[in-house]
Amino acid sequence: GPGFVDAVTFSFGDVPQGVFGVGRLSLGDGGASAIGALFEGRRLVASFAADADAPDGEDWSDLSVGALRTGTAEPLARWSVSLETEGGGFDLGFQALAAPARFPVDAAPARAGGPQGYEQLCRVQGSVSTGGAPRPVDCLGQRGHCWGAIDWDAIESVRSLSAWLGPDAAVFVSAVRTRAARSHADDALAAVVAEGY
Repeated sequence: GPGFVDAVTFSFGDVPQGVFGVGRLSLGDGGASAIGALFEGRRLVASFAADADAPDGEDWSDLSVGALRTGTAEPLARWSVSLETEGGGFDLGFQALAAPARFPVDAAPARAGGPQGYEQLCRVQGSVSTGGAPRPVDCLGQRGHCWGAIDWDAIESVRSLSAWLGPDAAVFVSAVRTRAARSHADDALAAVVAEGY
């Protein structure tokens, strides 16, 4: 229906190499959109944003919008994501290290009108290019899936925070602020903990 969005977000961070990235693809009644970014240290190496009437592909097993492509090899277990721009990009596989950490449907952010969804701690392997030859990465990351009809007339912002404590533990926090809220103290908050398999 109106305002409904179904989106997946991939993020990763290889601390020793100082490379960090994110890719997000969303579907809604207005079409499809994608964003991607790659950082080397504090420097933004590559960025991408695009809207489309529809994505290329039939379902989440293989979808793309412009330079960003996502795929599902095994539901809730293995995925792929790639970003290819002139400045650089990545070609990565994500393997779930923990079961989905789902935010309860009656949690404060959902009651405030935010999306429903879950996050999964992942091992990320593949290659990253920051302008030179591709180099391998093997690090932690996460894949998130969210959905719902968001009333942006009533919501000021939706934010998330994640802490990857290791391959066996992570914490995910979701915050929704309504337009009626006066400060951060009024944010609707929820947190879930993921433990490795």
